[in-house]
Amino acid sequence: MTYRAESGAEPTADEIERINEAIRRADHYGYNLQTISHRYFIVEKFYPMDFRKSSKNPIQKSKFFNLADMFGYKTRPNTDVIANDLNGWTWEEFMESVFEFMSFYGWGEIMNPSVYGKVRRCDNDIIYCSVEFEDGCKSYYYISDEDSIQAGDFVIVPAGKDNHEAVVEAVKKEYFAEENGPLPMEKTKHIIRKCTEDDFDLPVDEPI
Repeated sequence: MTYRAESGAEPTADEIERINEAIRRADHYGYNLQTISHRYFIVEKFYPMDFRKSSKNPIQKSKFFNLADMFGYKTRPNTDVIANDLNGWTWEEFMESVFEFMSFYGWGEIMNPSVYGKVRRCDNDIIYCSVEFEDGCKSYYYISDEDSIQAGDFVIVPAGKDNHEAVVEAVKKEYFAEENGPLPMEKTKHIIRKCTEDDFDLPVDEPI
């Protein structure tokens, strides 16, 4: 019997033994894995979870889903987190969530990098916006209390020592956990609101 890893590396003795153990166990249940080539996935650990397909018909072909969109992951979570998030779902409930996501965005937006590459915000994240004053020489961080503000929006901020209102452009929006913010929250001013047409006669030339 020969063993070949898809990575091109030689399988380790431990991996070969684990495959042989799977072959022996399969034989006990009436499955012959010895005479036909099979593909084996070797994992470090199994996590208990209940994720069932309750309908009668089998799943056709391979299915791939972006769990970051389903569960709002910003970075790749540990396997135990994924298992916990999927635990208790049924395949039908999961597919309904996928369908709602695709119906909301549509194929055009799903294929748009500005959509699928957008960072998702966790519930407790603080929104920091980088804004530029009229001179555009430097950007300054402000905290936004609204997630609707996007890069390119003009907003009203408190500026200078007297905190007079000024019009600035938001050039970047980022999400940070409270302990990882670029500036201490207590020392960072807050955006007042988005601009309206009536706001553009406010001062725009004095940074904080």
